[in-house]
Amino acid sequence: MAAVSLRSDYSRHVRAPYLGVRHQMDIISLLGKKLKSVTINDLFEMYNVDVSYQYDRLEENVADNYSASIGELGLEFSFNTEQVLQTIFITSENSFEKINWFRSIREVENYCHENALIFEKRTSKFLGVFREWIKLYNFNCSIHYEFQDSTLRMVTLEAVGA
Repeated sequence: MAAVSLRSDYSRHVRAPYLGVRHQMDIISLLGKKLKSVTINDLFEMYNVDVSYQYDRLEENVADNYSASIGELGLEFSFNTEQVLQTIFITSENSFEKINWFRSIREVENYCHENALIFEKRTSKFLGVFREWIKLYNFNCSIHYEFQDSTLRMVTLEAVGA
């Protein structure tokens, strides 16, 4: 799959609602938004984000997609062919609204039981690393917590039906 970089460079624009309040960003509300929506544009302009376009150069019937990342926030974004945000990967403990940063699988499991949330839990060994994960289902997304060596390493948000 080939990639093309698309740069958004509108540094003169006002960057609210994220200016100075990134820790209060409701990251879940970004799921399902179009790449060119005001909300996504404001966020990407604030952090001078490059968007990569991966297309089916070898004609293998692989869907085109778009991706972007904000390293300083530990965020990666994946958009589908229609440029709709489907998945957000969080690799750093930022206090985003509505995202709990749990210390253990057991803590996530207890949270699910206390809040009557549906979840599934699994373990695996991948590339020589033991991983435990738990995925809980919210009304509009799933939240996947991956632990390695009993430490939370990544949270993945995925739009329902993605």
